[in-house]
Amino acid sequence: MRSYLVILFVLSISCLAILAERCPKLCTSQNIPVCAAYRKDRRRTVTCTFRNECRLRNIMCTQNQIWELQSRQACLFNSRECDPSWPLGIEVDKILRPYRRI
Repeated sequence: MRSYLVILFVLSISCLAILAERCPKLCTSQNIPVCAAYRKDRRRTVTCTFRNECRLRNIMCTQNQIWELQSRQACLFNSRECDPSWPLGIEVDKILRPYRRI
């Protein structure tokens, strides 16, 4: 009985390691922004700009959220919920500033 528990424990640890490997860990710092959105609840959709598609896939995998690609460029507006550590954040303004009409 004890050996079965040990085997079960080892198998469960192995499965967790395999699942962890599915998420991309390293993404290039290549700046090819993409805009994506996910439904936070019935009334609220969060829209964020990500540095590149790899970063978007990483967030989808690690946060277990389903993001929908909106465009292959920076979003015009980022939601307040966007985490500044993974979307471009302030960098979006630098990218879009020359194209905005004042």
